[in-house]
Amino acid sequence: HKASYYVIASPAGPYFAKGVAPVSIWLSTEYARAAKGGTGAAKCGGNYAASLLPQQKAYAQGCSQVLFLDPVEGKYIEEL
Repeated sequence: HKASYYVIASPAGPYFAKGVAPVSIWLSTEYARAAKGGTGAAKCGGNYAASLLPQQKAYAQGCSQVLFLDPVEGKYIEEL
């Protein structure tokens, strides 16, 4: 099987008082947002706690978002 992954983004400048700024993304190779077999697909508070430390590390590197890889092989995009 083959799959393509596309990201389509469009700035919405008039909505932001400070204008449009690029989003910088930090790739997390050490942390997973959700564990295999866990509750990652559900909207529950505990799922967000795992992203707090990686988000702090992203901010420390000057990035505004974290890109998480899959928790099993660590090579597929899991979530932004």
